[in-house]
Amino acid sequence: DQGSIGDLSRSSSQDPVRERKSQDRVKKKTPWYSALYPTYKSRSEDFKRIFKDVPPEERLVVDYSCAIQRDILLHGRLYISQNYLCFYANIFRWETQVVLRWKDVTALTKEKTALVIPNAILVHTDTERHFFTSFAARDKAYLMLFRVWQNVLMDQPMSMQEMWQRVHSCYGEELGLTSDDDDYIAPSNPDDEKQSLSKSDRQSLESFSEESVSVLDQGDISVENRNSPIEMLPGPLSVPRSPSDQLPTDLSDSSPSESESEKQGGIITCPVLHEGKLMLHMQVSIHVDQLFTLLFTNSKFFLDMHETRRSTEIKQSPWVINPSTNQKGRTVSLTVLIGQPVGSRHAQVTEAQKMLPCSKPGEMYAIEIETSNAGVPYAESFYITSHYCLTRGADAGTSTIAVYCQIKYRKSVWGIVKTFIEKNCWSGLEEYYTFLIKALESECERTRRAMAAGVAGTKRKISRRRRSQCLKPLPLPAPIIEEKPLIQPLPLPKHHPVKQNSHSDTLLWVVFTILVALLILNAALYYKLWGLEQFERASTLPNAIDLEILRQSPQNEDDWRKLLQKQEQLHSEEVHRWIRILKAAVHLLQEVNV
Repeated sequence: DQGSIGDLSRSSSQDPVRERKSQDRVKKKTPWYSALYPTYKSRSEDFKRIFKDVPPEERLVVDYSCAIQRDILLHGRLYISQNYLCFYANIFRWETQVVLRWKDVTALTKEKTALVIPNAILVHTDTERHFFTSFAARDKAYLMLFRVWQNVLMDQPMSMQEMWQRVHSCYGEELGLTSDDDDYIAPSNPDDEKQSLSKSDRQSLESFSEESVSVLDQGDISVENRNSPIEMLPGPLSVPRSPSDQLPTDLSDSSPSESESEKQGGIITCPVLHEGKLMLHMQVSIHVDQLFTLLFTNSKFFLDMHETRRSTEIKQSPWVINPSTNQKGRTVSLTVLIGQPVGSRHAQVTEAQKMLPCSKPGEMYAIEIETSNAGVPYAESFYITSHYCLTRGADAGTSTIAVYCQIKYRKSVWGIVKTFIEKNCWSGLEEYYTFLIKALESECERTRRAMAAGVAGTKRKISRRRRSQCLKPLPLPAPIIEEKPLIQPLPLPKHHPVKQNSHSDTLLWVVFTILVALLILNAALYYKLWGLEQFERASTLPNAIDLEILRQSPQNEDDWRKLLQKQEQLHSEEVHRWIRILKAAVHLLQEVNV
């Protein structure tokens, strides 16, 4: 009886919940609800109905309310699929459609409406530009557009499961799908994905420590050392082998993940979104594990490089797991020498390095670095983020390094100050990565020589042992060393540099000519004024003579004679002047009478 009473109470408590859910479902099916709160199903149907030129198999990923700039702002919706970017606006029966293939897009930039409001995105193609504005969440929309565009550029289309995960992240759990949508794949549970990771992969990341990568601190690497945790592959060396005297190619105990990756022989790509300016993109003849050891541990290469750059007070913490984020990280602080003309010549640099979860020994390492400065002007206003992507190359013993940098601001600064900060930061970063390329090239050369010497010594030992065992010694062919470039530049993405003003020199010469002409005119005016002053002095000379006579009277007859002569001369000149004036007056009167 008590059990039946409990069942009745539970059923009675669940009835209101069921009724509420059924009422919600009925409400969502009404036309007014669908108009106010459209689902993914309705948006997808609108997308296929409006854009008939788009292939029918294209699935809508996300849509945004925005406006496109034409003669006026046309408000509509932006529809994003895996391969197309579409826009549609309908204002008083005046329809506007834009259909772009993602492969035709050359650039995607954030812009400001009226140079002030940060709510616009500019899409570049080879022939035209499309300015979309009035985004409610511009940064979120830009990130989604950039991810879809990046997948198309890398020829790695999204899987259906990934696509539906993004749809759910944008539209929520209720998509309004029906049984006709047979390609729907429910998103997997993140906890199940974590549990499905192989035990060896987790152990390979969790067992990574400073001791396991400190082999370079012990000096030169011996070829016969088989207990090194870093896999040292010959790389550019090509030595002929026979079944009887085959040299070892694997000089370390590789983990299962490393052996599988070497068997695959494919190129590893970084799944992390790369933002910022590409500062370095090179392929080096160094194994990816060794490259990580050189750059992100207390290695001899790292210390020698900063000693050459005259950096001091280098402090490095070991890689440890952060319990809150479950990610490995460490901190590096040092004092660097800067070449600014005024102020302090040294700056304190602090780097917070973080290893992303996609990192896998033997495959790739993705490192995020946040760099803060002290001792430089406006150091508290900005910081620099760097993304290092180290991936295994297609050839054995090679790897690819790519570095992206961004300048971010903690608080707003003036435009002229921002220009000053960015100019000095970019010049310093370019100088540092140029130095890093040269240092890696020297390290590759040193490693190649050490391995060549080790291979030659091993061959000599084998040849001596054979001569002692055989009656008739046979000549051993010398090892053939095939030279390959140690560092190969990879093609960088095309950038469209801003055209400099070609008329700057001409404008400078025009301004200079105008200044010279003004200087000449000023000199001529000064000469004119000087001439008028002299004429004024000449016209007032009699008064000057009278004043001179009053000051100092003649003392002898010669002085009186000279004075009389001057008086006669002045009198005659005055008479002639008055005669000229009278003649001019008479002439004017005659003209008036006529």
